[in-house]
Amino acid sequence: SQRSKPLSAYQLNLAILLVQMLSDAGGEAKDWVIYCPDRQCSLVENTLLVYDDCPWLQPSQGGGAAGSQTSLLYVHPKISNSTAEKIGIRSLRRTLIANREDRLDFGLDSSAMESFGQQESITRRLRHILEMYPEGVSIFSELVQNADDAGASRVSIMFDENAYGSGSLLGPRMADLQGPALYVFNDATFTKRDFVNLARIGQGSKLDRLLTTGRFGLGFNAVYHFTDVPSIVSHDSVVFFDPHVKFVPGATHSQPGLKIRFTNPNPSLPSQFPDQFAPFMQYGCDLQNEFQGTLFRFPLRSALQAKESEISSVTYDARDVRKLLESFRSQCAEFLLFLRNVKSIEVVIRPEGEAAAIPLFKAELLRAEPGQVRSTTVADYILGPPRAPLSKEAFYSKLRLEKESRLPSSTQLLYIQRTDYEPEASRRVPTAAAQEGPQHGAATDDGRVEVPQSEPNGEGNTVLSTYIVSQMLAGGAVRDMACDPQHRHLKFIPWAATAALVEQDGSRDIRPVSGRAYCFLPLPVVTNLPVHINGYFELSSNRRDIWYGEDLSGEGRRRADWNELLLKDAIGPCYARLLAGALNFLGPCAAYHQLWPVTVKAKGSAPLWEVLRESVFVSARPLRTLWGGRDGEEGPCRPEEVVVTTESDNASGAGTQAPAQQRSQQVVNEFLGRAFVKLARVPAELRQALVETRCCSDEASPAFVRRLLRSEEDHELRRDEAFCLLAFCTSDLNIRLEAPAAKDTAALSGRMHRDEDKGVAELFGIPLVPLANGGLGKFIQVDRRGTVEAGTKLKYIMEPREWRLFREASAHVVDTEDYVPFALDSKVKEAVKSILTSEQVLAETNVTRFSMHYVPELLRELFPVQYVGSEIDWDPDLNVLGLSDAPQHTREDLSAEELWFREFWSFCLDSANRDHLDVLVSSRWAVLPAYYAVDEEDLADRVLLPVAAQMRCVYPYDKSSRVYLNACVTKLLSTLRIPLLDVGLLQGLALDS
Repeated sequence: SQRSKPLSAYQLNLAILLVQMLSDAGGEAKDWVIYCPDRQCSLVENTLLVYDDCPWLQPSQGGGAAGSQTSLLYVHPKISNSTAEKIGIRSLRRTLIANREDRLDFGLDSSAMESFGQQESITRRLRHILEMYPEGVSIFSELVQNADDAGASRVSIMFDENAYGSGSLLGPRMADLQGPALYVFNDATFTKRDFVNLARIGQGSKLDRLLTTGRFGLGFNAVYHFTDVPSIVSHDSVVFFDPHVKFVPGATHSQPGLKIRFTNPNPSLPSQFPDQFAPFMQYGCDLQNEFQGTLFRFPLRSALQAKESEISSVTYDARDVRKLLESFRSQCAEFLLFLRNVKSIEVVIRPEGEAAAIPLFKAELLRAEPGQVRSTTVADYILGPPRAPLSKEAFYSKLRLEKESRLPSSTQLLYIQRTDYEPEASRRVPTAAAQEGPQHGAATDDGRVEVPQSEPNGEGNTVLSTYIVSQMLAGGAVRDMACDPQHRHLKFIPWAATAALVEQDGSRDIRPVSGRAYCFLPLPVVTNLPVHINGYFELSSNRRDIWYGEDLSGEGRRRADWNELLLKDAIGPCYARLLAGALNFLGPCAAYHQLWPVTVKAKGSAPLWEVLRESVFVSARPLRTLWGGRDGEEGPCRPEEVVVTTESDNASGAGTQAPAQQRSQQVVNEFLGRAFVKLARVPAELRQALVETRCCSDEASPAFVRRLLRSEEDHELRRDEAFCLLAFCTSDLNIRLEAPAAKDTAALSGRMHRDEDKGVAELFGIPLVPLANGGLGKFIQVDRRGTVEAGTKLKYIMEPREWRLFREASAHVVDTEDYVPFALDSKVKEAVKSILTSEQVLAETNVTRFSMHYVPELLRELFPVQYVGSEIDWDPDLNVLGLSDAPQHTREDLSAEELWFREFWSFCLDSANRDHLDVLVSSRWAVLPAYYAVDEEDLADRVLLPVAAQMRCVYPYDKSSRVYLNACVTKLLSTLRIPLLDVGLLQGLALDS
């Protein structure tokens, strides 16, 4: 084991020749004890020698320059490095690394260098993982999630397009990894446990630790989309993974990687391998002191590497990375919604040949309200106090016994700002590597790549988004399932959260988000809800799909049941709490109403989101999630205590129907308000959803308005209101109308489908029959024979001619012809007319068409009872009947009563009515004008005769000869008290005698 005497020149050449011959023996030579010449030409045992593969090192840095004083024994320089390696002589590089080895207990024998790596990291396994984890922004999601689990508050992503030197590396093949790379930094530090978890593919310990969702399981391996050799610097160690076992010195197939501890005394690791570690001189890392952070470096897979790679054949170049970063821009702000610790995410780029980094964009949580900082109420409850953290079993025991009312929850406003930096306006920030050029580089005082904050000088364009975020720990069946010991290995936690965008740059006139499902970071699961939802979902191994399916069994069935319960008992109630908070912030505006899950549009798992939708409405019922009230006093109300209606300007009518529908809805709302109904005005789609899910007390439907109209006698409705209410109240009834009218009446309430089981009977007792006197009558049932209850008056629909006759009985005339003029949309008027004149209404109610049959009934309204059965002395000028002037005058010398009788008999004697004069006979009303002639000078005595079958009177005109009776005859008749019929008022009368 000691040196021999120096060899002669002949002996030296002979020894070198023998060593070269022995090296040709293959791998067996490494196991032999071989004496080789050193630099002093003495023979030394091969295990005590090293060969100099670090020629750049000075003696002060641990190098072995010729003539230097060092404790290492160097092989003679005429023996090549490759020959020395074959006969078991140690590498100087590996010797230097061994001085900084960090031994972890992996069941390995101790050696000069610790081979460190992913124990299961075979290339085929990784290739299969990449098939499950698609490329894209989700890779950043995994890294941000791991940072949040570690307690980091800041994440920075940098793309460095520059190449670094390749002269002083740990191994020759490491030169392939000195090119462009993607960096991900966070300000948390790895623990020893984290290093171990990272080395095991998908075997991390997150199931044993509460509140860790992505702690280095399968998700981290998605970075192999970028690279074949990822590396990490944190605390006091740097780690290289080499699944192919061809880049990193000392990597083996059982442990394909290397972990080096760099916090040893001088000489420093960067000084010994400056090119190798220059790329890590970022974010304050100097590889001399403990690094208070974690820096991932992913050298991009080149085209040459892709050809040889067994993991992926996909190459990444600068264009691909820039495109990926741009796709991350629009999502980065929403990455912060449900994280517990990360408050900012920034992205910078260092272009090729540039000595400074350029900020691209940044998202940061500025503040929260209330509390200024993101609420940790739920997390603190789960973890317990810092001095006495809860174990997994202790947490579940506490959760099982807690009263549901005392489970933690919070609702906050989060103000998240995204800053986009324009290339020409961005400040270029020197990186540590750029201080001394791209070949070596050295850390600055802090070395961090700082992205400038947005300033009013135009260096960055900012968008300030306000989100309302609600979170809670749920009870109910989901808590029972979580606390069931049979499920302990699955780590079910009934933690739910929801988030909605409520304001952007001070404006609330915004569209809601296109909702996604989160497991603290966004999943590639689009729900299309107007909010984002977050929960401890049971996911597929690639975190892309939520377990769901009716045809599952065993463990899969339990996972699917958990997700359904989580949506129903946790996320649904949490969503309802968010709505209550959003109402307080936004008020009853469109921005608030569009946050409700009115419809489910998601594909694939639509039944799963329908479960959530129903839960939201059920959970919102007892919470103050609607704005409403009565008698002018409005505020947040519980849906279970309000009647929902549609605001008139939100009516769903289109085209020419819109104004009529809006007016109709306005009248309905005003009427309900005067009736002291507690109303909540919402858009039509939300109203429908509230009714379908039975979330509200009732809706202002035609049926509801009909019930209210029956319940009170005096509603004091205006003319236009009555018409609108009648059109509204009949809009859902199965009344056969003409096609245009049917469409219009349905549109007036926004209901295009009629209830087949509801007919005219729904109108009975409703005081909405518009009368010609300006009043309102009730719809009353008639039997099949057309008779009504005693004391009930029929309401008549008249033609204009009939209306002129009986306008004094306007209280019994239905106004279908605008007899009382008033302003209202013509479509409403036409709709009401079509309803009142429909065959079903005329057949089943007291509304009927006027005919000769009903003349005696209306004569009761016009004439005193004395006019029945007896002759009445008549002076038309006195107008004792109180008749108004006739609407049309043919002779100005006729009085109002004379005009009326002439019109009356013209009506009675037309072709349609003359066959029904018997109704006048049977009623014996004195309506037949006659007179007694006294003499030529004296005025005649005028009378009204009862109409009878056999009348003692004379018609003083001979129709055949067209000659009137002479004066003598008429005087004789008058003397005999035989009256003469008034021919002037009985035009067209033809009697046989």
